[in-house]
Amino acid sequence: MREQSVIRPLAYAIVFVFAMSLGLGSASAKHHQKSSTPADPCASMTVTMNGILRQLKTVNKAISNEQSAPKTLAGVFQLMQGQAYVDQDNLERKTRLRQEADDLDKAMRVGGCTPVDINAELAKPFVPTIH
Repeated sequence: MREQSVIRPLAYAIVFVFAMSLGLGSASAKHHQKSSTPADPCASMTVTMNGILRQLKTVNKAISNEQSAPKTLAGVFQLMQGQAYVDQDNLERKTRLRQEADDLDKAMRVGGCTPVDINAELAKPFVPTIH
């Protein structure tokens, strides 16, 4: 009888140590960890908006380059016939990015952040990113 009273607490201790070694510590410790997001949501949204605008400028530059030198044979034939050529993938990407920018601008306005004039930002000259 005495052996059973010693084995059970020992088994619990072994399970507890094993669980701790797997990182399954107390749930309250995980919930009280600090968040890695910035305290100012406007700063986060501004960084995201700048990234979207940078991508939009890149796509716009690619579209303008394609109109002078298409990358597909169909594009070459369209140019030879006097038609403007635009890569559909880039056009769809441009549309999606613009919608993201518009949605984020609306969220920034609702959140009390400084709104962004997307058209004015896109009118600024393209500056390529150097990696």
